Amino acid sequence: IGYYADEGVVPGCKYILYAYHIDLENVELIGKIVRTEFVAQTPEQFDIDVDMTFEVNGAIVNWTVAPNGYEGRYYLDAIDMAVFEEKYADWGVALEDYMLEYTNELVLEYLAMGHPLDDVMSALCRSGETTLRVTSLSPQRRYAFFVVAIDEATGFTASPALL
Repeated sequence: IGYYADEGVVPGCKYILYAYHIDLENVELIGKIVRTEFVAQTPEQFDIDVDMTFEVNGAIVNWTVAPNGYEGRYYLDAIDMAVFEEKYADWGVALEDYMLEYTNELVLEYLAMGHPLDDVMSALCRSGETTLRVTSLSPQRRYAFFVVAIDEATGFTASPALL
């Protein structure tokens, strides 16, 4: 009875919703197709302040993030700038926008696989001061490290990406 998607929507993305009624016995459309466009609601955005320090030892980086006054959860990650530029530079995608979209899509993937939001938040997010040992870096490459606050109710981004 048509295709439908029930895995959720990414905040800030535009969607088109179609509704129609089909007589299954005769396989005929009954009435007209209704079409509406909408943009998925984005959690309320707020700024966070964090201190980031890096201890570099060859291709291993100990990255410490210390939120200043923010007690909620946040996601942190690093991106190889050569990979970003190769895939997205020609499209005019800003690095900060990519980081937010990447984080939201990662959360959505986990939710689509049936993981409860609490489990997703526990697996992906941190809170308070944390040190992450990054061992997957390649030598002679540029990386952007980022932190973004996560909305506790939805699991999606709630702040601009901090580099």
